[in-house]
Amino acid sequence: MKNETIPETKPTEPTQRIHRAFSRAADRYEGAGQMQDYAAGCLAELFRRSLGGEKPRRVLEIGAGSGFLTRRLRPEVLPGGVYTANDLTESFAHRYRSWGCVPLVGDVLQVALPQGQDAVVSSSCFQWIADLSGLFRRLAACLAEGGALCFSTFGPEHFLQVKSLTGVGLEYPSPERIAGELLGAGFEVGESLREKDLLRFDTAWEMLRYFSATGVNGIARPAEGLWTPGRLQDFERRYRQRYTASPGEPLPLTVDYLWFSARKRR
Repeated sequence: MKNETIPETKPTEPTQRIHRAFSRAADRYEGAGQMQDYAAGCLAELFRRSLGGEKPRRVLEIGAGSGFLTRRLRPEVLPGGVYTANDLTESFAHRYRSWGCVPLVGDVLQVALPQGQDAVVSSSCFQWIADLSGLFRRLAACLAEGGALCFSTFGPEHFLQVKSLTGVGLEYPSPERIAGELLGAGFEVGESLREKDLLRFDTAWEMLRYFSATGVNGIARPAEGLWTPGRLQDFERRYRQRYTASPGEPLPLTVDYLWFSARKRR
């Protein structure tokens, strides 16, 4: 089959900011994405358990990014099947094509999705999508009956320290809410897993550099606007007062991993 790029749709205004952030971070993302790599590795194992030995012929990945999950799952489909790799930006389309995948560029809530999929997968992406109900209904519509949906995202305690100090951050849904949205969209939930971890940074500046390298700097922006040396110094002072026991202790940052597997009801 000839691997062609499925045309891009114009992103909505809320997604344009995300588009710009991830486009700027594309070259740095791979080296800084240890958290995303771990989530993808665990998701790949969940995907294999969910399929129970079946070999899917048509798989759609949402938010493929630099390919942490794509690299792990494409051997499950190719050669012989079709692996469609969707991302909001064009940054990695050439990479997907070189791997034998079909690039699909655009907003998952707007772009025409391939139909009759055996499975839809996504790693560290759904936290950016506010309309979970609409998302899950769109994905159910593109799945064959009994098709699998496997994804990782993040829970309510993700990056809680930063949000508590800046007042800025994403609204991460609870596992219970996600399960409810899946049921409402016509899925049966298989596994639901949660794991918490801590990232540690020597300074607030190091933490902000990490956010910038992974394209999520917008969620750590102070309520007043841009970071200044004074704001950064005050942020680190308050961070240490609230979340560390001694002046030289690294700054802890909570990671709240969630994984789900589900099947479209027959």
